[in-house]
Amino acid sequence: MKEIIYNYDNIDFNDVNRIVRRAKIILINDDDCVLMCHSNNNYFLVGWHVEEDEDDILCLQREILEEVGVDIKFDGVVPFLTIKYINKDYPSVGVNTLSIANYYIFRSNLVPCYDKICLTKEEVDGDFKLEYIKLDKAISVLMDAIATASRKNVIYDTIDAITTYMRINNY
Repeated sequence: MKEIIYNYDNIDFNDVNRIVRRAKIILINDDDCVLMCHSNNNYFLVGWHVEEDEDDILCLQREILEEVGVDIKFDGVVPFLTIKYINKDYPSVGVNTLSIANYYIFRSNLVPCYDKICLTKEEVDGDFKLEYIKLDKAISVLMDAIATASRKNVIYDTIDAITTYMRINNY
């Protein structure tokens, strides 16, 4: 598994006093299209925060149900990439946060069920939509989106994840 660590403030791991975990998944169909979420001018993969009582897999199953409207069970998937950020004074002064995002791959011809999607107010206000994008076009779509994105790091991480996946699978 590949690991990327961003530590712009040169924080020692011993000085971390908060850990945030995320799980995200690249959902790819038989046409080699990746399912992307789009909201508030941001493209992102399905997934988000791992809750206290969850492991990554339960988080991903919950997020797929919330964002795609499909109740799916899977096991045997393992992360292929971990991206870590160590941030000083985030989200407030005196709090040094380690954010860990594990990225998974799952091949499926999921068809979003829009009437079962459960969105946050921010996603609804941001005109949330799901879009299948050809894998070989995904990086250029993401690069084009950076100019107007409000969460540029999310897009950069998605680029890292898709690029790593493509490299592993010789695209």
